[in-house]
Amino acid sequence: MVNQSIFDIFSEETISGVAFKNKSLKRAIINHLDQTGDTTITDLALALNISVPKTTSLINELIGDGLVKDHG
Repeated sequence: MVNQSIFDIFSEETISGVAFKNKSLKRAIINHLDQTGDTTITDLALALNISVPKTTSLINELIGDGLVKDHG
């Protein structure tokens, strides 16, 4: 069974503004993690040019959705 959240993140439905930006950033985070494996939030923020608080917030949402695991 595939988690419905993954479809939500990669869907191309028409959204705009902050919701669109957040969805794009979540895609970028997942792509980065897929390519590099484990990383810190600080390194992820630097690689994607996102602030650490924003990266933390997005990662927490992805963890809540079951798409990312926290390895400490």
